[in-house]
Amino acid sequence: MSLFSDASLAMIPSAYKDGKLYSIKPTDGSGDFTFSRGSNLAATRVDVNGLIEKGRENLLLQSNQFDNSYWNKTASTISTGQADPNGGFNAFKIIEDTSTNYHRIFGSYTMVSGNVYATSVTAKAAGRNFITLSNNVSSGTCIFNLTNGSITTQESNVISASTTSLGGGWYRCEMIAQGDKSGSYNVYIGADNNGIVGTYLGDGTSGVLIYQSQLELGLVATDYIETTTTTAVSGITEDLPRLDYSGGASCPSLLLEPTRTNLITQSEYFGSSDWTKTRASVTDNAATSPDGYTNADKLVEDTTASNNHFLQLGFITVTATNYTATIYAKAAERSQVRILLSNYWATGNDAIYDLSAGTVLSVGAGAVSASITDVGNGWYRCALVSGTATAGPNGKFDVRPAVAGSDTYTGDGTSGIYIWGAQLEEGSYPSSYIPTYGSAVTRLVDVSYVSSATSLIGQTQGTLFVEGRIDGQESYNRRLLTISDGGTANKIEIFNPSNSLKIRTVGTVSTVTQFDIESGSILTIGDTFKVAVAYAQNDFVMYINGTQIGTDSSGNIPTTNKINLGRGDNNFNAESPINQALLFKTRLTNGELAALTTL
Repeated sequence: MSLFSDASLAMIPSAYKDGKLYSIKPTDGSGDFTFSRGSNLAATRVDVNGLIEKGRENLLLQSNQFDNSYWNKTASTISTGQADPNGGFNAFKIIEDTSTNYHRIFGSYTMVSGNVYATSVTAKAAGRNFITLSNNVSSGTCIFNLTNGSITTQESNVISASTTSLGGGWYRCEMIAQGDKSGSYNVYIGADNNGIVGTYLGDGTSGVLIYQSQLELGLVATDYIETTTTTAVSGITEDLPRLDYSGGASCPSLLLEPTRTNLITQSEYFGSSDWTKTRASVTDNAATSPDGYTNADKLVEDTTASNNHFLQLGFITVTATNYTATIYAKAAERSQVRILLSNYWATGNDAIYDLSAGTVLSVGAGAVSASITDVGNGWYRCALVSGTATAGPNGKFDVRPAVAGSDTYTGDGTSGIYIWGAQLEEGSYPSSYIPTYGSAVTRLVDVSYVSSATSLIGQTQGTLFVEGRIDGQESYNRRLLTISDGGTANKIEIFNPSNSLKIRTVGTVSTVTQFDIESGSILTIGDTFKVAVAYAQNDFVMYINGTQIGTDSSGNIPTTNKINLGRGDNNFNAESPINQALLFKTRLTNGELAALTTL
Protein backbone atom coordinates (compact mmCIF):
# COMPACT_ATOMS: atom_id res chain seq x y z
CA MET A 1 0.00 0.00 0.00
CA SER A 2 1.64 3.28 -1.11
CA LEU A 3 0.18 5.29 1.77
CA PHE A 4 1.72 2.89 4.27
CA SER A 5 5.12 3.29 2.64
CA ASP A 6 4.80 7.05 3.13
CA ALA A 7 4.08 6.78 6.87
CA SER A 8 6.77 7.94 9.28
CA LEU A 9 5.30 5.79 12.05
CA ALA A 10 3.03 2.73 11.92
CA MET A 11 1.77 1.00 15.07
CA ILE A 12 -0.23 -2.13 14.28
CA PRO A 13 -0.53 -4.27 17.46
CA SER A 14 1.72 -7.28 16.95
CA ALA A 15 5.08 -7.32 18.75
CA TYR A 16 5.46 -6.39 22.40
CA LYS A 17 7.21 -7.16 25.65
CA ASP A 18 6.90 -5.98 29.22
CA GLY A 19 7.11 -2.18 29.12
CA LYS A 20 7.32 -1.91 25.33
CA LEU A 21 4.93 -1.82 22.37
CA TYR A 22 6.81 -2.13 19.09
CA SER A 23 5.90 -0.14 16.00
CA ILE A 24 6.38 -1.93 12.71
CA LYS A 25 7.71 1.31 11.23
CA PRO A 26 10.34 2.69 11.71
CA THR A 27 12.38 -0.43 12.34
CA ASP A 28 15.22 1.23 14.25
CA GLY A 29 13.26 1.43 17.52
CA SER A 30 12.76 5.20 17.46
CA GLY A 31 9.00 4.76 17.06
CA ASP A 32 8.50 2.10 19.74
CA PHE A 33 6.10 3.02 22.53
CA THR A 34 6.99 2.93 26.20
CA PHE A 35 4.15 1.17 27.99
CA SER A 36 3.14 1.12 31.65
CA ARG A 37 0.09 0.27 33.73
CA GLY A 38 0.98 -0.15 37.40
CA SER A 39 2.33 -2.46 40.03
CA ASN A 40 -0.16 -5.34 40.22
CA LEU A 41 -1.55 -8.19 38.10
CA ALA A 42 -5.11 -6.85 37.87
CA ALA A 43 -5.30 -6.59 34.07
CA THR A 44 -6.66 -9.31 31.77
CA ARG A 45 -7.16 -9.75 28.04
CA VAL A 46 -8.87 -12.17 25.65
CA ASP A 47 -6.10 -14.23 24.04
CA VAL A 48 -5.85 -15.66 20.53
CA ASN A 49 -7.76 -18.78 21.67
CA GLY A 50 -10.67 -16.68 22.95
CA LEU A 51 -9.78 -17.33 26.60
CA ILE A 52 -9.37 -14.72 29.32
CA GLU A 53 -5.70 -14.48 30.22
CA LYS A 54 -4.66 -13.20 33.65
CA GLY A 55 -1.46 -12.27 35.37
CA ARG A 56 -0.01 -15.05 37.56
CA GLU A 57 2.62 -15.07 40.30
CA ASN A 58 4.42 -17.87 42.13
CA LEU A 59 4.68 -16.60 45.71
CA LEU A 60 7.16 -19.26 46.83
CA LEU A 61 10.90 -18.63 46.57
CA GLN A 62 13.41 -21.23 45.37
CA SER A 63 10.48 -23.12 43.88
CA ASN A 64 12.66 -26.00 42.68
CA GLN A 65 15.75 -25.66 44.86
CA PHE A 66 14.66 -27.47 47.99
CA ASP A 67 18.20 -27.81 49.37
CA ASN A 68 18.30 -24.00 49.67
CA SER A 69 18.18 -22.36 53.12
CA TYR A 70 14.81 -20.82 52.25
CA TRP A 71 13.38 -24.30 52.80
CA ASN A 72 13.65 -25.29 56.46
CA LYS A 73 13.91 -29.01 57.26
CA THR A 74 12.08 -30.77 60.10
CA ALA A 75 13.34 -34.28 60.98
CA SER A 76 14.48 -34.68 57.38
CA THR A 77 17.23 -34.02 54.88
CA ILE A 78 17.20 -33.27 51.14
CA SER A 79 18.91 -35.35 48.46
CA THR A 80 19.55 -33.62 45.11
CA GLY A 81 19.97 -34.90 41.53
CA GLN A 82 16.90 -37.15 41.46
CA ALA A 83 15.25 -38.15 38.17
CA ASP A 84 12.38 -35.79 37.35
CA PRO A 85 9.22 -36.31 35.25
CA ASN A 86 10.66 -34.32 32.33
CA GLY A 87 13.60 -36.66 31.76
CA GLY A 88 16.20 -34.64 33.68
CA PHE A 89 17.72 -34.98 37.14
CA ASN A 90 16.29 -31.88 38.76
CA ALA A 91 14.02 -33.49 41.35
CA PHE A 92 14.73 -33.78 45.08
CA LYS A 93 14.06 -36.38 47.76
CA ILE A 94 12.79 -35.60 51.23
CA ILE A 95 14.48 -38.23 53.41
CA GLU A 96 13.06 -38.82 56.87
CA ASP A 97 15.29 -39.27 59.90
CA THR A 98 14.73 -41.94 62.56
CA SER A 99 12.72 -39.85 65.02
CA THR A 100 8.99 -39.87 65.67
CA ASN A 101 8.07 -36.54 64.17
CA TYR A 102 6.69 -34.69 61.18
CA HIS A 103 9.19 -35.29 58.38
CA ARG A 104 8.87 -32.25 56.15
CA ILE A 105 10.26 -29.04 54.73
CA PHE A 106 8.70 -25.60 54.81
CA GLY A 107 9.14 -22.18 53.19
CA SER A 108 7.57 -18.90 54.26
CA TYR A 109 5.13 -16.56 52.52
CA THR A 110 2.87 -13.67 53.54
CA MET A 111 -0.68 -14.89 54.06
CA VAL A 112 -3.55 -12.39 53.75
CA SER A 113 -6.76 -13.32 55.52
CA GLY A 114 -9.56 -13.89 53.02
CA ASN A 115 -7.29 -14.53 50.05
CA VAL A 116 -7.73 -17.81 48.21
CA TYR A 117 -4.48 -19.72 47.55
CA ALA A 118 -3.64 -22.63 45.27
CA THR A 119 -0.70 -24.70 46.55
CA SER A 120 0.89 -27.32 44.31
CA VAL A 121 3.90 -29.61 44.05
CA THR A 122 4.81 -32.50 41.78
CA ALA A 123 5.65 -35.67 43.73
CA LYS A 124 6.43 -39.39 43.49
CA ALA A 125 6.59 -42.17 46.08
CA ALA A 126 10.11 -43.06 47.26
CA GLY A 127 9.68 -45.44 50.20
CA ARG A 128 6.67 -43.52 51.48
CA ASN A 129 3.46 -43.58 49.44
CA PHE A 130 1.89 -40.39 50.80
CA ILE A 131 2.73 -36.72 50.67
CA THR A 132 1.37 -34.00 52.97
CA LEU A 133 0.66 -30.49 51.71
CA SER A 134 -0.34 -27.49 53.84
CA ASN A 135 -0.13 -23.69 53.57
CA ASN A 136 -0.69 -23.02 57.30
CA VAL A 137 -4.43 -22.32 56.93
CA SER A 138 -6.20 -23.67 60.02
CA SER A 139 -7.51 -27.19 59.24
CA GLY A 140 -6.01 -26.73 55.79
CA THR A 141 -3.96 -29.89 55.26
CA CYS A 142 -4.25 -32.47 52.47
CA ILE A 143 -2.59 -35.85 52.13
CA PHE A 144 -2.22 -37.41 48.67
CA ASN A 145 -1.74 -41.10 47.83
CA LEU A 146 1.15 -41.30 45.37
CA THR A 147 0.33 -44.84 44.29
CA ASN A 148 -3.02 -43.95 42.70
CA GLY A 149 -3.46 -40.15 42.95
CA SER A 150 -6.31 -40.30 45.45
CA ILE A 151 -6.89 -37.83 48.30
CA THR A 152 -6.73 -39.67 51.62
CA THR A 153 -7.18 -36.66 53.90
CA GLN A 154 -8.78 -33.29 53.12
CA GLU A 155 -9.29 -31.12 56.18
CA SER A 156 -12.37 -28.98 56.63
CA ASN A 157 -10.96 -25.63 55.47
CA VAL A 158 -9.65 -26.99 52.18
CA ILE A 159 -11.91 -25.80 49.35
CA SER A 160 -10.77 -28.51 46.93
CA ALA A 161 -7.89 -30.85 46.21
CA SER A 162 -6.87 -32.87 43.15
CA THR A 163 -4.03 -34.67 41.43
CA THR A 164 -2.93 -34.84 37.82
CA SER A 165 -0.98 -37.89 36.67
CA LEU A 166 2.18 -37.00 34.74
CA GLY A 167 3.17 -40.63 34.11
CA GLY A 168 5.94 -42.72 35.61
CA GLY A 169 4.41 -42.52 39.08
CA TRP A 170 4.54 -38.72 39.18
CA TYR A 171 1.52 -36.64 40.24
CA ARG A 172 0.98 -32.93 40.44
CA CYS A 173 -0.75 -32.48 43.80
CA GLU A 174 -2.97 -29.40 44.13
CA MET A 175 -4.77 -27.92 47.12
CA ILE A 176 -7.02 -24.81 47.31
CA ALA A 177 -7.61 -23.09 50.66
CA GLN A 178 -8.68 -19.66 51.89
CA GLY A 179 -6.36 -17.77 54.22
CA ASP A 180 -7.80 -17.25 57.71
CA LYS A 181 -5.09 -15.00 59.16
CA SER A 182 -2.56 -12.41 58.04
CA GLY A 183 1.19 -12.42 58.50
CA SER A 184 4.21 -14.60 57.77
CA TYR A 185 3.29 -18.28 57.53
CA ASN A 186 4.61 -21.43 55.85
CA VAL A 187 3.95 -23.88 53.08
CA TYR A 188 4.70 -27.41 54.34
CA ILE A 189 5.64 -30.37 52.12
CA GLY A 190 6.22 -33.66 53.88
CA ALA A 191 6.41 -37.43 53.64
CA ASP A 192 3.72 -39.53 55.33
CA ASN A 193 3.45 -43.25 55.96
CA ASN A 194 -0.29 -43.89 56.34
CA GLY A 195 -2.34 -41.03 54.85
CA ILE A 196 -3.35 -39.65 58.25
CA VAL A 197 -2.28 -36.27 59.61
CA GLY A 198 0.24 -36.77 62.42
CA THR A 199 3.76 -37.75 63.36
CA TYR A 200 5.33 -41.12 62.59
CA LEU A 201 8.57 -43.05 63.22
CA GLY A 202 11.02 -42.63 60.36
CA ASP A 203 13.48 -45.26 59.15
CA GLY A 204 16.25 -42.91 58.00
CA THR A 205 16.04 -43.76 54.28
CA SER A 206 12.44 -43.51 53.07
CA GLY A 207 10.65 -40.43 51.82
CA VAL A 208 9.12 -38.86 48.71
CA LEU A 209 10.44 -37.22 45.56
CA ILE A 210 9.38 -33.60 44.98
CA TYR A 211 9.65 -31.21 42.04
CA GLN A 212 8.41 -27.72 41.13
CA SER A 213 6.43 -26.16 43.98
CA GLN A 214 4.02 -23.25 43.58
CA LEU A 215 1.77 -21.00 45.65
CA GLU A 216 -0.54 -18.59 43.82
CA LEU A 217 -3.77 -16.67 44.24
CA GLY A 218 -6.86 -18.29 42.80
CA LEU A 219 -8.98 -21.39 42.66
CA VAL A 220 -6.72 -23.42 40.35
CA ALA A 221 -3.07 -24.41 40.17
CA THR A 222 -1.88 -22.96 36.88
CA ASP A 223 1.20 -23.78 34.81
CA TYR A 224 4.41 -23.76 36.83
CA ILE A 225 6.48 -20.55 37.12
CA GLU A 226 10.12 -20.96 38.20
CA THR A 227 11.39 -18.72 41.03
CA THR A 228 14.78 -18.14 42.62
CA THR A 229 15.42 -15.42 45.23
CA THR A 230 12.28 -13.46 44.32
CA THR A 231 8.75 -14.32 43.27
CA ALA A 232 8.13 -14.62 39.53
CA VAL A 233 5.23 -13.67 37.28
CA SER A 234 3.77 -14.77 33.97
CA GLY A 235 0.80 -13.99 31.75
CA ILE A 236 -0.47 -10.40 31.75
CA THR A 237 2.18 -8.74 33.89
CA GLU A 238 2.25 -5.21 35.30
CA ASP A 239 3.47 -3.30 32.25
CA LEU A 240 2.61 -5.70 29.46
CA PRO A 241 0.60 -4.24 26.53
CA ARG A 242 -2.66 -6.13 26.12
CA LEU A 243 -3.21 -7.37 22.58
CA ASP A 244 -6.85 -8.35 22.77
CA TYR A 245 -8.79 -10.80 20.56
CA SER A 246 -12.30 -10.16 21.90
CA GLY A 247 -15.20 -11.19 19.72
CA GLY A 248 -13.19 -13.84 17.88
CA ALA A 249 -11.01 -11.26 16.12
CA SER A 250 -8.30 -12.70 13.88
CA CYS A 251 -6.12 -9.62 14.38
CA PRO A 252 -5.73 -8.09 17.85
CA SER A 253 -6.44 -4.58 19.04
CA LEU A 254 -4.46 -2.76 21.69
CA LEU A 255 -6.62 -2.63 24.81
CA LEU A 256 -6.30 0.79 26.48
CA GLU A 257 -8.47 1.48 29.52
CA PRO A 258 -8.80 3.98 32.35
CA THR A 259 -8.35 3.11 36.01
CA ARG A 260 -11.13 0.86 37.28
CA THR A 261 -11.73 -1.00 40.57
CA ASN A 262 -13.60 -4.27 40.97
CA LEU A 263 -15.48 -3.80 44.26
CA ILE A 264 -16.41 -7.49 44.43
CA THR A 265 -14.12 -9.08 47.01
CA GLN A 266 -14.40 -12.66 45.70
CA SER A 267 -15.02 -12.52 41.97
CA GLU A 268 -14.71 -16.30 41.43
CA TYR A 269 -15.04 -18.06 44.79
CA PHE A 270 -18.80 -17.85 45.30
CA GLY A 271 -18.61 -20.52 47.99
CA SER A 272 -16.90 -17.92 50.18
CA SER A 273 -18.70 -16.49 53.20
CA ASP A 274 -18.41 -13.10 51.45
CA TRP A 275 -21.37 -14.29 49.36
CA THR A 276 -24.63 -15.01 51.20
CA LYS A 277 -26.68 -17.91 49.80
CA THR A 278 -30.43 -17.60 50.20
CA ARG A 279 -32.50 -20.66 49.27
CA ALA A 280 -29.50 -21.72 47.20
CA SER A 281 -26.08 -23.34 47.43
CA VAL A 282 -22.85 -23.22 45.46
CA THR A 283 -20.84 -26.09 43.99
CA ASP A 284 -17.21 -24.99 43.65
CA ASN A 285 -15.17 -25.72 40.52
CA ALA A 286 -18.10 -27.27 38.68
CA ALA A 287 -17.30 -26.25 35.09
CA THR A 288 -14.66 -24.87 32.78
CA SER A 289 -14.73 -21.08 32.92
CA PRO A 290 -13.95 -18.47 30.23
CA ASP A 291 -10.28 -18.61 31.26
CA GLY A 292 -10.05 -22.29 30.31
CA TYR A 293 -9.64 -23.69 33.83
CA THR A 294 -12.13 -25.72 35.89
CA ASN A 295 -12.87 -22.90 38.30
CA ALA A 296 -16.45 -21.87 37.47
CA ASP A 297 -19.08 -22.47 40.15
CA LYS A 298 -22.65 -23.71 39.91
CA LEU A 299 -25.41 -21.78 41.66
CA VAL A 300 -27.98 -24.41 42.69
CA GLU A 301 -31.54 -23.64 43.84
CA ASP A 302 -33.15 -25.36 46.82
CA THR A 303 -36.69 -26.79 46.81
CA THR A 304 -38.48 -23.76 48.23
CA ALA A 305 -41.76 -23.10 46.44
CA SER A 306 -42.71 -19.81 44.76
CA ASN A 307 -39.67 -17.85 45.87
CA ASN A 308 -36.32 -16.59 44.65
CA HIS A 309 -33.02 -18.44 45.02
CA PHE A 310 -30.01 -16.19 45.06
CA LEU A 311 -26.43 -15.32 45.80
CA GLN A 312 -25.73 -11.91 47.34
CA LEU A 313 -22.67 -9.83 48.13
CA GLY A 314 -23.54 -7.06 50.57
CA PHE A 315 -21.79 -4.29 52.49
CA ILE A 316 -20.47 -2.66 49.32
CA THR A 317 -19.55 0.99 49.85
CA VAL A 318 -20.95 3.03 46.96
CA THR A 319 -20.80 6.68 45.94
CA ALA A 320 -23.30 8.87 44.11
CA THR A 321 -22.51 7.79 40.57
CA ASN A 322 -23.33 5.16 37.94
CA TYR A 323 -22.07 1.60 38.36
CA THR A 324 -21.67 -1.27 35.95
CA ALA A 325 -22.28 -4.80 37.26
CA THR A 326 -21.16 -7.81 35.23
CA ILE A 327 -20.98 -11.56 35.60
CA TYR A 328 -20.10 -14.41 33.27
CA ALA A 329 -22.95 -16.91 33.19
CA LYS A 330 -23.77 -20.14 31.37
CA ALA A 331 -26.98 -22.12 31.19
CA ALA A 332 -27.22 -25.40 33.06
CA GLU A 333 -30.70 -26.73 33.88
CA ARG A 334 -31.81 -23.10 34.16
CA SER A 335 -31.16 -20.78 31.24
CA GLN A 336 -32.02 -17.35 32.61
CA VAL A 337 -30.34 -15.12 35.18
CA ARG A 338 -31.24 -11.87 36.90
CA ILE A 339 -28.68 -9.29 38.09
CA LEU A 340 -29.94 -6.93 40.78
CA LEU A 341 -28.32 -3.94 42.51
CA SER A 342 -30.19 -2.80 45.61
CA ASN A 343 -30.15 -0.85 48.87
CA TYR A 344 -28.36 2.31 47.74
CA TRP A 345 -29.66 1.93 44.22
CA ALA A 346 -33.22 2.95 43.35
CA THR A 347 -35.79 0.21 42.73
CA GLY A 348 -35.45 -1.29 39.27
CA ASN A 349 -31.67 -1.46 38.89
CA ASP A 350 -31.87 -4.95 37.46
CA ALA A 351 -32.07 -6.97 34.26
CA ILE A 352 -32.93 -10.54 33.22
CA TYR A 353 -30.86 -12.35 30.59
CA ASP A 354 -31.55 -15.42 28.43
CA LEU A 355 -28.42 -17.62 28.44
CA SER A 356 -29.68 -19.84 25.61
CA ALA A 357 -30.68 -17.14 23.14
CA GLY A 358 -28.04 -14.64 24.23
CA THR A 359 -30.57 -11.85 24.69
CA VAL A 360 -31.63 -9.36 27.34
CA LEU A 361 -35.21 -10.23 28.33
CA SER A 362 -36.00 -7.18 30.45
CA VAL A 363 -34.38 -4.09 31.96
CA GLY A 364 -35.65 -2.46 35.15
CA ALA A 365 -36.87 1.12 35.12
CA GLY A 366 -34.06 2.25 37.43
CA ALA A 367 -31.28 0.97 35.18
CA VAL A 368 -29.62 2.87 32.34
CA SER A 369 -28.98 -0.14 30.09
CA ALA A 370 -28.17 -3.84 29.93
CA SER A 371 -26.21 -5.96 27.46
CA ILE A 372 -25.14 -9.55 26.92
CA THR A 373 -21.95 -10.61 25.09
CA ASP A 374 -21.15 -14.08 23.77
CA VAL A 375 -17.66 -15.09 24.97
CA GLY A 376 -17.71 -18.66 23.65
CA ASN A 377 -18.41 -22.21 24.88
CA GLY A 378 -21.91 -21.26 26.02
CA TRP A 379 -20.69 -18.44 28.25
CA TYR A 380 -22.05 -14.88 28.19
CA ARG A 381 -20.93 -11.75 29.95
CA CYS A 382 -24.08 -10.12 31.31
CA ALA A 383 -23.76 -6.38 32.02
CA LEU A 384 -26.03 -3.94 33.84
CA VAL A 385 -25.43 -0.18 33.92
CA SER A 386 -27.15 1.30 36.95
CA GLY A 387 -28.83 4.58 37.54
CA THR A 388 -27.04 6.94 39.92
CA ALA A 389 -26.57 5.37 43.33
CA THR A 390 -27.02 7.08 46.70
CA ALA A 391 -23.77 7.14 48.66
CA GLY A 392 -23.75 4.55 51.41
CA PRO A 393 -21.91 1.59 52.99
CA ASN A 394 -24.28 -1.27 52.32
CA GLY A 395 -24.94 -1.74 48.63
CA LYS A 396 -25.97 -5.23 47.52
CA PHE A 397 -25.22 -7.24 44.37
CA ASP A 398 -27.52 -10.23 43.65
CA VAL A 399 -27.25 -13.07 41.14
CA ARG A 400 -30.51 -15.02 40.72
CA PRO A 401 -31.50 -17.90 38.41
CA ALA A 402 -34.77 -17.18 36.62
CA VAL A 403 -37.50 -19.16 34.88
CA ALA A 404 -39.88 -17.73 32.25
CA GLY A 405 -38.62 -14.20 32.86
CA SER A 406 -39.04 -14.29 36.64
CA ASP A 407 -36.71 -15.11 39.53
CA THR A 408 -39.68 -16.29 41.64
CA TYR A 409 -40.36 -19.99 41.03
CA THR A 410 -40.34 -23.40 42.74
CA GLY A 411 -36.90 -24.97 42.88
CA ASP A 412 -36.12 -28.67 42.49
CA GLY A 413 -32.95 -28.82 44.61
CA THR A 414 -30.56 -29.69 41.79
CA SER A 415 -31.03 -27.21 38.94
CA GLY A 416 -29.14 -23.98 38.45
CA ILE A 417 -26.71 -21.97 36.33
CA TYR A 418 -22.92 -21.72 36.02
CA ILE A 419 -21.31 -18.45 37.11
CA TRP A 420 -17.82 -16.92 37.12
CA GLY A 421 -16.09 -13.58 37.17
CA ALA A 422 -18.36 -11.11 38.97
CA GLN A 423 -17.48 -7.43 38.73
CA LEU A 424 -18.90 -4.16 40.07
CA GLU A 425 -17.16 -0.95 39.02
CA GLU A 426 -17.85 2.76 38.95
CA GLY A 427 -18.61 3.75 35.38
CA SER A 428 -21.20 3.64 32.63
CA TYR A 429 -19.82 0.71 30.63
CA PRO A 430 -18.09 -2.60 31.44
CA SER A 431 -14.32 -2.63 31.34
CA SER A 432 -12.23 -5.78 31.03
CA TYR A 433 -12.41 -8.35 33.82
CA ILE A 434 -10.45 -7.67 37.03
CA PRO A 435 -9.99 -10.86 39.13
CA THR A 436 -10.27 -10.63 42.93
CA TYR A 437 -9.46 -13.29 45.53
CA GLY A 438 -10.29 -11.71 48.89
CA SER A 439 -10.39 -7.93 48.50
CA ALA A 440 -11.31 -5.23 45.99
CA VAL A 441 -8.65 -4.74 43.29
CA THR A 442 -7.76 -1.70 41.17
CA ARG A 443 -6.40 -1.94 37.62
CA LEU A 444 -4.48 1.23 36.81
CA VAL A 445 -4.61 3.20 33.56
CA ASP A 446 -2.77 2.02 30.43
CA VAL A 447 -0.11 4.56 29.39
CA SER A 448 1.60 4.38 25.97
CA TYR A 449 3.92 7.03 24.50
CA VAL A 450 7.02 7.83 22.43
CA SER A 451 8.90 10.58 24.25
CA SER A 452 11.56 11.61 21.68
CA ALA A 453 9.67 11.62 18.39
CA THR A 454 10.66 14.94 16.77
CA SER A 455 11.94 13.20 13.64
CA LEU A 456 8.70 11.22 13.21
CA ILE A 457 6.32 14.19 13.44
CA GLY A 458 5.64 16.59 10.62
CA GLN A 459 6.58 19.95 12.16
CA THR A 460 5.06 22.18 9.46
CA GLN A 461 2.55 19.74 7.97
CA GLY A 462 1.44 16.18 8.63
CA THR A 463 -1.34 13.67 9.17
CA LEU A 464 -2.55 11.69 12.20
CA PHE A 465 -4.57 8.50 11.69
CA VAL A 466 -6.12 6.14 14.24
CA GLU A 467 -8.47 3.17 13.95
CA GLY A 468 -10.40 1.75 16.89
CA ARG A 469 -13.76 1.08 18.50
CA ILE A 470 -15.88 3.18 20.85
CA ASP A 471 -16.31 1.15 24.05
CA GLY A 472 -17.43 3.90 26.38
CA GLN A 473 -18.10 7.59 26.77
CA GLU A 474 -18.14 9.18 30.17
CA SER A 475 -18.12 12.73 31.49
CA TYR A 476 -14.59 13.67 30.50
CA ASN A 477 -12.56 13.83 27.31
CA ARG A 478 -10.86 10.70 26.01
CA ARG A 479 -7.65 11.06 23.99
CA LEU A 480 -7.04 8.67 21.11
CA LEU A 481 -3.87 10.03 19.48
CA THR A 482 -1.91 13.14 20.45
CA ILE A 483 1.28 14.88 19.36
CA SER A 484 2.56 17.47 21.80
CA ASP A 485 5.60 19.11 23.37
CA GLY A 486 5.04 17.05 26.52
CA GLY A 487 2.65 19.56 28.04
CA THR A 488 -0.91 20.67 27.44
CA ALA A 489 -0.34 24.01 25.67
CA ASN A 490 1.17 22.91 22.36
CA LYS A 491 -0.52 19.92 20.77
CA ILE A 492 -2.65 18.43 18.04
CA GLU A 493 -4.91 15.64 19.21
CA ILE A 494 -7.80 13.42 18.23
CA PHE A 495 -10.19 12.71 21.05
CA ASN A 496 -13.69 11.65 21.98
CA PRO A 497 -15.26 14.68 23.71
CA SER A 498 -17.15 14.61 26.97
CA ASN A 499 -20.84 13.72 27.15
CA SER A 500 -21.15 13.08 23.41
CA LEU A 501 -20.45 10.35 20.91
CA LYS A 502 -18.29 12.17 18.42
CA ILE A 503 -14.65 12.56 17.51
CA ARG A 504 -13.01 15.93 17.68
CA THR A 505 -9.59 17.29 16.85
CA VAL A 506 -8.16 20.40 18.42
CA GLY A 507 -4.83 22.18 18.06
CA THR A 508 -3.43 24.73 20.51
CA VAL A 509 -0.38 26.94 20.71
CA SER A 510 0.40 28.46 24.12
CA THR A 511 -3.12 27.66 25.35
CA VAL A 512 -4.82 29.54 22.49
CA THR A 513 -7.18 27.38 20.44
CA GLN A 514 -5.98 27.50 16.84
CA PHE A 515 -8.45 25.13 15.25
CA ASP A 516 -11.32 22.94 16.38
CA ILE A 517 -13.11 20.38 14.19
CA GLU A 518 -15.64 17.82 15.36
CA SER A 519 -17.68 15.09 13.75
CA GLY A 520 -21.10 15.67 15.26
CA SER A 521 -22.95 12.79 16.88
CA ILE A 522 -22.36 10.16 14.21
CA LEU A 523 -20.90 7.42 16.42
CA THR A 524 -22.53 5.03 18.87
CA ILE A 525 -21.15 2.68 21.51
CA GLY A 526 -19.56 -0.30 19.79
CA ASP A 527 -18.85 1.54 16.51
CA THR A 528 -15.57 1.00 14.72
CA PHE A 529 -13.98 4.19 13.46
CA LYS A 530 -11.15 5.29 11.22
CA VAL A 531 -10.30 8.94 11.69
CA ALA A 532 -7.58 11.05 10.09
CA VAL A 533 -6.61 14.67 10.69
CA ALA A 534 -4.36 16.42 8.18
CA TYR A 535 -2.71 19.71 9.03
CA ALA A 536 -0.65 22.49 7.47
CA GLN A 537 -0.47 26.21 8.15
CA ASN A 538 -4.04 27.55 7.94
CA ASP A 539 -5.18 24.25 6.39
CA PHE A 540 -6.83 21.58 8.55
CA VAL A 541 -9.23 18.80 7.67
CA MET A 542 -10.76 15.74 9.40
CA TYR A 543 -12.14 12.56 7.81
CA ILE A 544 -14.08 9.81 9.59
CA ASN A 545 -14.97 6.50 7.94
CA GLY A 546 -14.37 7.82 4.44
CA THR A 547 -16.30 11.08 4.86
CA GLN A 548 -14.97 14.61 5.25
CA ILE A 549 -16.32 15.96 8.53
CA GLY A 550 -14.92 19.44 8.72
CA THR A 551 -12.19 21.91 7.79
CA ASP A 552 -10.52 24.92 9.35
CA SER A 553 -8.60 27.54 7.39
CA SER A 554 -6.99 29.37 10.27
CA GLY A 555 -4.38 28.02 12.66
CA ASN A 556 -0.70 27.67 13.46
CA ILE A 557 1.30 24.45 13.77
CA PRO A 558 2.83 23.86 17.22
CA THR A 559 6.32 22.42 17.60
CA THR A 560 5.94 18.90 19.03
CA ASN A 561 8.18 16.01 20.03
CA LYS A 562 6.01 13.46 21.87
CA ILE A 563 3.37 10.95 20.75
CA ASN A 564 0.70 9.71 23.14
CA LEU A 565 -1.51 6.77 22.19
CA GLY A 566 -4.80 6.47 24.05
CA ARG A 567 -3.86 9.18 26.55
CA GLY A 568 -2.94 12.87 26.59
CA ASP A 569 -0.44 14.72 28.73
CA ASN A 570 -3.41 16.02 30.72
CA ASN A 571 -4.11 12.40 31.73
CA PHE A 572 -7.44 11.92 29.95
CA ASN A 573 -7.21 8.35 28.69
CA ALA A 574 -9.04 6.43 25.98
CA GLU A 575 -11.99 4.09 26.30
CA SER A 576 -11.26 2.63 22.88
CA PRO A 577 -9.28 -0.41 21.77
CA ILE A 578 -6.83 0.71 19.08
CA ASN A 579 -6.36 -1.35 15.91
CA GLN A 580 -3.68 0.84 14.35
CA ALA A 581 -2.15 4.31 14.45
CA LEU A 582 -0.18 6.06 11.70
CA LEU A 583 1.74 9.32 11.40
CA PHE A 584 2.73 11.04 8.17
CA LYS A 585 5.08 14.00 7.80
CA THR A 586 2.97 15.38 4.95
CA ARG A 587 -0.57 16.63 4.70
CA LEU A 588 -2.24 13.84 2.74
CA THR A 589 -4.59 14.89 -0.02
CA ASN A 590 -8.31 14.75 0.58
CA GLY A 591 -8.56 11.79 -1.77
CA GLU A 592 -5.87 9.94 0.20
CA LEU A 593 -7.63 10.76 3.46
CA ALA A 594 -10.91 9.40 2.14
CA ALA A 595 -9.22 6.19 1.01
CA LEU A 596 -7.29 5.79 4.26
CA THR A 597 -10.40 6.12 6.45
CA THR A 598 -12.90 4.09 4.43
CA LEU A 599 -14.09 1.09 6.45
